[in-house]
Amino acid sequence: MFQLHKHGVDKNNQIINSTSPDPFLTVSKSQIQYFQNKITLVNLINETDLKIILDKIRIS
Repeated sequence: MFQLHKHGVDKNNQIINSTSPDPFLTVSKSQIQYFQNKITLVNLINETDLKIILDKIRIS
């Protein structure tokens, strides 16, 4: 998800810089652009502190 958000896809709809074994999408370019422009990703990988997690996902 992070690579898709940051780099998008190439001409074959392969997620650029992805380490996935199957990094291909079947969505439109406009859907990818919407994801990149309107969605905010929050990296909580390896985070185990519940307070930090709750603080990050709260909507202000």
